[in-house]
Amino acid sequence: MKQELQKTNELSGLIPASITGLNREILLSKQGEPISALSEKKVKEYTAALLLHLYKLHNGKSPEEGILKAIIEEVAAYLQKKYKHYTFSQLKLACLRGVRGEYGTWYHLNYESVLKWLKSFHAEKMTADKKLIEARKDEEKRISDEEKEYWQAEFIKGLMEAFKAHKDGKPFEDRGNAYYDHLDKEGLVNLTLEQKKAIFEEAKEEWINTKETLAKTSSDTSERRRLRGMIEQVGKHQDAIKVIAKRKALEVVFDGMDKIELG
Repeated sequence: MKQELQKTNELSGLIPASITGLNREILLSKQGEPISALSEKKVKEYTAALLLHLYKLHNGKSPEEGILKAIIEEVAAYLQKKYKHYTFSQLKLACLRGVRGEYGTWYHLNYESVLKWLKSFHAEKMTADKKLIEARKDEEKRISDEEKEYWQAEFIKGLMEAFKAHKDGKPFEDRGNAYYDHLDKEGLVNLTLEQKKAIFEEAKEEWINTKETLAKTSSDTSERRRLRGMIEQVGKHQDAIKVIAKRKALEVVFDGMDKIELG
């Protein structure tokens, strides 16, 4: 619970204060892993828990054994097909709004009711996303030159600290490969094509080894199958491998520097 609250607070900090009410609630519900990142077993378990909660809210009691089995199977399959980019926090909010009658009158908790709620919530989410884009644009306009200079200085400070940490043999973090991209933009990534290819192959091997280790240690059959499928289709995961490759390349770039001289 404490970890979930921390994630919510972090997400809240990314949403401009000008966004309030339902739009803010919808945007905050994005916390958690998307359905596409979960195994089929987990999706069914979360779906079952959510539908059981909704049933109790509506009927004031638990359902008879097996009464929700069919709808659980149908909803879980539909979520994996049409709403795989959603999180269960978003789905929970959609269904709770549906149960409260926010999307119109309903009489029974069934497949059709849930689909109606999800479609209505999706429309609300599109509006909230649009509001977020507009609010961020307005916020960017308000940022003064002084603030921009401050954050640029903080970024450079972080880059220098990462450089020093590497030189001291300590680990460092390069979120989003920001430091690598900045040095590349400054023309300070002096790596040959052969070096970049070799680094990418190392990153690819690291990515595969990580997935193989997870597959070997997982007790979930569906999860093991999913991970091995990812390994077999490694070509579809080039972006993830590039992140690792840039991290490794940055270490090589740091190794070849005595100090960082920016323009």
